[in-house]
Amino acid sequence: WDTGRYLGDIPQVEHPYSTVGNMNEHSLIITETTYGGRGELADSTGRMDYGSMIYITLQRAKTAREAIGVIVDLANTYGYASSGESFSIADPDEAWIMEVIGKGFEPDGKGGNARKGIVWVARRIPDGYVSGHANQARITTFPLDDPDNCLYSPDVISFAREMGYYEGPDAEFSFCDAYAPADFSALRACEARVWSFFRRVADGMDAYTDYAMGHNPANRMPLWVKPSKKPFCRMGSAAGSIRVLSIKSALPSIAISVRERKRFKPNSSPIAVLPQQYISEKISSELSVMFTLPIEICSQPVKVIIGWGI
Repeated sequence: WDTGRYLGDIPQVEHPYSTVGNMNEHSLIITETTYGGRGELADSTGRMDYGSMIYITLQRAKTAREAIGVIVDLANTYGYASSGESFSIADPDEAWIMEVIGKGFEPDGKGGNARKGIVWVARRIPDGYVSGHANQARITTFPLDDPDNCLYSPDVISFAREMGYYEGPDAEFSFCDAYAPADFSALRACEARVWSFFRRVADGMDAYTDYAMGHNPANRMPLWVKPSKKPFCRMGSAAGSIRVLSIKSALPSIAISVRERKRFKPNSSPIAVLPQQYISEKISSELSVMFTLPIEICSQPVKVIIGWGI
């Protein structure tokens, strides 16, 4: 999808749904950010990359819950050809965050991959809350017996044990810590953008400044927050990359010292971006983007708004 590499063909369904961009005729929306994760979990034989998975799923699913099932079926049937992904999946009634990663390659003795497919977790964003992700896996622990609000692959924990990523009890298993451990740059360059967005819409986020700045990874901020600002007061759920929604949001000057800022940003402008530089500590979005996608799903009252940018 984004590499131009031909991965193969799959059968088409008899009646695919119409799509426009990242939305289909049933007001189902899917967007994503790439978090990468553990490199050894890549499957070079996979035929379904994350972009193809989005647009094929939009042709085959009516609701967010259906979309989760289609994504899993596509990856497990044809093999997953991308690195770790966070998906925002929303319909007029629900919004979910789904995080997936492949399982690497192990010959099955028949020319195929014995580990074909993905491990994954999907969490429903509670009504009245907002969430975000920005190129770092964000789902930590999750309920194991709440299918109305949390879905996951049967082997998401056992596979982590098999690979040596986790040894504790099931109830304490954290998806992102097992499959995409966050280092300093992941906190400072990725989680800080989510924090900046959360800080604009919800109270109490200054308590997580040391986490966003990469100094205290144990002080993890929540997966979603309840907005205190009026523009969000009637929003049922929101998910997606935070870049569009906080395009003007600069990281607070108190969070990063002048010396640190100059090391990364010689220019004093709050939206300065050096050529070919991906990380910008001073703003929560990139100055130039490939495309942006703000979407409002129509319902009464409005329940879901998504902002996405690359």
